[in-house]
Amino acid sequence: MNVKGCVVSSQTKIPLDQQVAALQDAVTAHRSYVNTVTRLVKLNERPKEILEDTERRLPLMEAALKTLQWVQKNRELIIQVHAKSS
Repeated sequence: MNVKGCVVSSQTKIPLDQQVAALQDAVTAHRSYVNTVTRLVKLNERPKEILEDTERRLPLMEAALKTLQWVQKNRELIIQVHAKSS
């Protein structure tokens, strides 16, 4: 897999900033897809069920992104707390 110019295998540890960037890209693309499917449903070119499924996934993706951004922001604190608990 190629992530922003970095070849990644299932065994590779991906830096947190690259994970955040990849998920941001995925959320942005999914928002665009929601808009496209919404338009197609209004034109009766796609069934409403596809839109419902597509819309249902977006908040889950956004929540995952917010969590990952929180981890990125609080990384040092997490490392410190983990070190003290070990």
